[in-house]
Amino acid sequence: MRSTEFLHFDGRNHNIYFLFSDADIELASWQFTKGEEELRPEENISVTETEYETLVISAQAENPGPSPSAVLEMTADGNYSVKSTSFSKESEVLNLGFINTDDSAKYKVYVRSLGLETENGVVEIPVDIELDPTSNSANGLANGWNGAEIGSIIYGTEECGLAAAETSIDWIGYRIALIADGEEIPYTSITYNITVSGL
Repeated sequence: MRSTEFLHFDGRNHNIYFLFSDADIELASWQFTKGEEELRPEENISVTETEYETLVISAQAENPGPSPSAVLEMTADGNYSVKSTSFSKESEVLNLGFINTDDSAKYKVYVRSLGLETENGVVEIPVDIELDPTSNSANGLANGWNGAEIGSIIYGTEECGLAAAETSIDWIGYRIALIADGEEIPYTSITYNITVSGL
């Protein structure tokens, strides 16, 4: 991928950074061009490795699925948004936002909101729940096994929120439906808006 738009450079020295994540990429050279002017010689490239923690966020979708997951490389405390893989709009979403369990994890994950991708754009639902990656029981969001009453709001409000809905799947209690103004709206991916602390 090549970037073609840059901020104006005023002639002073500037640091240029190339960021790569989870990819087998080797950068051999780089250069700036301006019109038909003569190119500057290629410059040596220095490499800085940044430590990170890998966070995997998974959900479960059935009929037909597939179950979505999202992978994030966290390099520092702060706010992140990570989008899941896609699933069919006919899918029944049964579980949301389970993170990988690590007994030695020092960080915490606070889920601020969920962004649900619909045909008319992304609908953001507030969540405000902290997940604990060291715990098998406190590392997930809504779960169709939790016994919520059908029609009850799980996250958000009755005007716009996630609700427990009837499911055609007989081995779980409910599916997680997006309801806005009394109508169910299909969604096809989930963006987890999170705050990481303790890295």
